[in-house]
Amino acid sequence: MGITMALEHQVKKLKGFGDSTLVIYQLHGEWETHDAKLILYHNNVMEMSEHFNKLTFHYIPWDKNQIVNALATLSSMLQLDQDEVEADDQPWYNDIKKYLESGAYPPGAIENDKRTLRWLVAGIFLRK
Repeated sequence: MGITMALEHQVKKLKGFGDSTLVIYQLHGEWETHDAKLILYHNNVMEMSEHFNKLTFHYIPWDKNQIVNALATLSSMLQLDQDEVEADDQPWYNDIKKYLESGAYPPGAIENDKRTLRWLVAGIFLRK
């Protein structure tokens, strides 16, 4: 769901998973971050990590990350007409967050959208 959403929900313990050994080792402090683009992200994550009692990062091989694989497969099957895409100025996880908080589906959600949303949140819970 992202570190930002975890902070918004005042999560105190978080496990992060990534399929890049480089990034995971950099976040552990075992390797230095030299790439200028990655330094910004690294510093941002380090700043946010101060708000957690416990934040750990774990390497998971791409072929073992079933959720990411499923989402990548689903996204490759979809074709969006750019004229139909509307920006709503909400974070990408807004619909997931609302569903977890209240069980409410996004306006205009069809049954397939609802099923996908339920599938996405199956392993997620919010605790305050």
